[in-house]
Amino acid sequence: MPTLHFIHPSGQTTSLDVDVGKNLMNICRDHGFTEVVAECGGSALCATCHVYIDEAQVDLFALPNEVENQMLEFVASERRPTSRLSCQLTINEQCNNLKVYFPLQQI
Repeated sequence: MPTLHFIHPSGQTTSLDVDVGKNLMNICRDHGFTEVVAECGGSALCATCHVYIDEAQVDLFALPNEVENQMLEFVASERRPTSRLSCQLTINEQCNNLKVYFPLQQI
């Protein structure tokens, strides 16, 4: 069971043990992280589940597909090389100690 570390805009960190195979957006919503709005419910249509993955860990996931890449153009906070839509990320065993940073705003 991987442990994920969520870093809030305030700098506070919340660490959680999560199940492999779970979607990162759903993990955020299930734990009440208001930084992830997820208006479209995970269809990669709104860009309101934007997160930053730690630079050293971004390669734990496949590159964004064309749809995700297009949606990342519309994020409310700065797009960075480590920007991802959390609805497109599935947790695997290699994600242990993954650091996920929430942006300042989603809308």
